[in-house]
Amino acid sequence: MKNKDRSPIYYASAEEMDKPVSVLVNELRNELVRIRGKIFDIRYSCGWKEQLEYIEGGLSCLIVSLYYEATEIKNFEEKKARREAAEVGEQPTTATVPQ
Repeated sequence: MKNKDRSPIYYASAEEMDKPVSVLVNELRNELVRIRGKIFDIRYSCGWKEQLEYIEGGLSCLIVSLYYEATEIKNFEEKKARREAAEVGEQPTTATVPQ
């Protein structure tokens, strides 16, 4: 998939975004998992358990939501790859179906 926006704001380069959307969403989800883990460490090692608990919980909800959205997006991408392969009369391969 080619990124249409050649000057992204938050990514280092447009090439960094040249991946299927499902992969980009999963990368974001993985970053949030690491952030949630760091908040957990701060909660328990610095004595701020109650104060940071709701932030950790909010991130957990966001992480779960991103998982389901990434799954939906990946299913859509796979169906699209199969449909496009069928239109040209070939079997979809791992190269045409997003991982």
